[in-house]
Amino acid sequence: MSKSVKKVPKTAQYIPFRCSEEMAATIGRIADSEGKTRSEVIRSLCEKGLVAGGYTSGVQEINATVKEALVEVLQPSVERLAAISAKAAHIAAAAFFLQIVTNRQFAPEPEALDALAARARRLGVEYLKLKKDQDLDDWLEQAIGRI
Repeated sequence: MSKSVKKVPKTAQYIPFRCSEEMAATIGRIADSEGKTRSEVIRSLCEKGLVAGGYTSGVQEINATVKEALVEVLQPSVERLAAISAKAAHIAAAAFFLQIVTNRQFAPEPEALDALAARARRLGVEYLKLKKDQDLDDWLEQAIGRI
């Protein structure tokens, strides 16, 4: 099979390198199947690797542009989900306090229920102030111990 020889610019650098027998065999199979020289296959694979790794000029700028576009497109959805989550928290809090009011009507000692509701409210506020890196399980164990 004759191979088409693509001319390499005179300014091209000669970079000899060593590889495993398996890699050399793979490069040879690719060259044979595509009708290229091993050097052409190696150059092509190196170019693709440099692009995929973001090492070629322009790729980092493209990545930054894509990232900015994604943030711009996704930001409204993120804000909407945050608003829905906040609304759900308000609804849950309202349901909790309505349950307390209902239970208070039938409780033999409503004052004890009031104290429990006040402690639960303080814990709820404390929960909302948790740092993102704080372990929730540890906090819950401590909170249950305080109720």
